[in-house]
Amino acid sequence: MVTKLRSISYTFTLKAAAFLSIAIALTAAIILLQYLDVTDYGLETVLTEHYTESLSFLEGDARSAINEVSNAIVGIDETLGEGYYYYFTDGADVSTNLASRDVAFFSRYKGELFTLKDSRWRYSTNENYPYYQIFLDANVEGYIAFTPEHLENAQKNWDLQRSKTVPIAWALAGISLGTLLLLIYLTVTVGRTHKNSPLNLSAIDKIPSDLFLVLYMICGMFWVLGMNNFYSYRAFLLTQVSLSMIAVGTITFIFLVVSGFVYLSYVRRIKAKTLLTGSIVFKFFYSIIDFFKSIFDGRAFKSNQLTQQLFKRQMAFIVLSFMLVLMTFILFWVPPLFILPPLVEMFIIYWFVKGNRKTYEAINRGFSDSLEEQMKAERMKIQLVTNVSHDL
Repeated sequence: MVTKLRSISYTFTLKAAAFLSIAIALTAAIILLQYLDVTDYGLETVLTEHYTESLSFLEGDARSAINEVSNAIVGIDETLGEGYYYYFTDGADVSTNLASRDVAFFSRYKGELFTLKDSRWRYSTNENYPYYQIFLDANVEGYIAFTPEHLENAQKNWDLQRSKTVPIAWALAGISLGTLLLLIYLTVTVGRTHKNSPLNLSAIDKIPSDLFLVLYMICGMFWVLGMNNFYSYRAFLLTQVSLSMIAVGTITFIFLVVSGFVYLSYVRRIKAKTLLTGSIVFKFFYSIIDFFKSIFDGRAFKSNQLTQQLFKRQMAFIVLSFMLVLMTFILFWVPPLFILPPLVEMFIIYWFVKGNRKTYEAINRGFSDSLEEQMKAERMKIQLVTNVSHDL
């Protein structure tokens, strides 16, 4: 039973279903994010339950009220008191929308309160939120308190947004987890029909990996351009928003399918250990390195005698060393690059010494073989003379 399940897990049908599921799920995630952007629902509503504890409150209602009151303090006409009580005084004149005009109201207030002292607005429940107004005099005292009715309406709107965004957040989390699991499954099973089968490479795996990456980047550029044109349509009619989502979903699905093919191709290349060796850049630099290496390992001069190989190798070493020294002086004013010629020289010295050692060993072996042949010939002569003398 276990063996049968393992064989089923490697079937093309199951892998194709996983592949399409990933593309569809990620497309749905992009559309959900676009929906949040179009409806202007902030992701902060997912993390923060109470409106007054949110950054949206501090940067929205609070910042707007503080700016209005601060402008009024310096004499700029503003419409004050929409959703909040205010009070400010320079010690002589008082301006407020309180009927009692009693500053003690703010000391008894239990709601969201902002206090101005020493040109700095402070939030009663968050001391880490100082808001400076450098153009205000330090002797000005001020208060801003949001009305319960305003905060109640704001919280209702906040809860309404949370009723939309929290399910979407859970959906995005589920999509992320499911996509990760399916991606791991495809990574393990791609290129094989069962666990111990040989790796099967497809036709696209023969395309050089760097060229393949360039083609994919071009495809990605078209996707970015398409998203830039269709993603945000919040100022248009509902029908246009729907068409925008359809367009975004279509181009995203196509791009994700292409991305999937590229990813699986690179996984197969990694498994086959051809990711680097199959690239044009690698082959280009490898051919250059192999050419210089062939000069020192004897392949470039294999038709010459060993002594001629030594001479030509030494000449090549001298010429290349001179060129590298010259390049070092030229690149001396470019600190990141002037270290490269000495590093290359180290490899050349290594190849030169290694090549000379092989050649000297071959020469010594030739001398030994020649001497052995001479000794063998001398022994044969002595044996022949001995045999002739014995016969006589």
